[in-house]
Amino acid sequence: MTALLTRSRAVLSVAGVDTLRFLNGLLAQDVAPLALAGAKPVYSAVLDARGRLAHDIFVHATSDNSVFVDCDRTHADSLLKEWTRRRLRMKLTIEDASDDVSVVARLPEGGDEDVSGDLPDDPRRIPELGRRGIVQNSSIVSADDHSDDVMARQYMLRRWELGVAEGGEEMQYGTSLPLEMNVAGLNGVSFTKGCYIGQELTARTHFRGVVRKRIMPFELLGEKGLPLAVGTTLRRAGEAVQSTRRSRSDGEIFAYDAEAKRGLALVRLKSVADGTNLEPFDKDQDVESAVGLCELRVTRPSWWPAEWGREDEEEPRWS
Repeated sequence: MTALLTRSRAVLSVAGVDTLRFLNGLLAQDVAPLALAGAKPVYSAVLDARGRLAHDIFVHATSDNSVFVDCDRTHADSLLKEWTRRRLRMKLTIEDASDDVSVVARLPEGGDEDVSGDLPDDPRRIPELGRRGIVQNSSIVSADDHSDDVMARQYMLRRWELGVAEGGEEMQYGTSLPLEMNVAGLNGVSFTKGCYIGQELTARTHFRGVVRKRIMPFELLGEKGLPLAVGTTLRRAGEAVQSTRRSRSDGEIFAYDAEAKRGLALVRLKSVADGTNLEPFDKDQDVESAVGLCELRVTRPSWWPAEWGREDEEEPRWS
């Protein structure tokens, strides 16, 4: 199955002799290898000065001193303006190339009959994500808009099952930290390259070795309960609390599909390390009235490194 991601992803073109030098000062991952012949795409994050996630992107080398940048469509214009502002006297051009090329993704079980040529492996290094690349619009054979939307949704749900967020809505640009969004584990952060915007907080958190919250996949159990939506607060299921004004929650929904009953949530790892489910919690509602109405089963993705979730515990509790 090949998914055409034109509704969610745009493509920028960056070309010129200073392209890689320019990008290396802005991206969390090292893009210098793109100068080599046959270079594979690079997944990376663009951070703001506070170290918060501003964009998640894929960089594809196209020719000498030229790359395509796969980015969130909703935020493509702001990325284009920001990079144009930072270009200064560097010898390069930055343009929106979405009218000429598109982002496509092919899951492992999919064929390649609807896209000419081959696609590179997804640089996030999870085999279940298959391949992902940028192709000329003229090479795409699309059945109809409905079929494209169905395949794009299937690809999205596969990502969610693997606990992989993508784009501004799912990753909540401007507030989230790249390590909480698992960007480093997805091969999107280098801790050995030179300086880049937002590096200090990311490096400090990494070398301290403790990330207490991470984006995780969940499945809704049961039909009843508070309506689930992005921003819904979560707590350990059935656990009595003394006040609706808790100092902290156990999680928050970042993405949800009501039909599939699946989504992504930013979860406090210690809260679910013993296998306890979570439940939605309305802080404006009586505390006990929401208990037991529905639960969310949070899953630890199989690709996670063994140490994730154990960093600040004396005894590991993940099984």
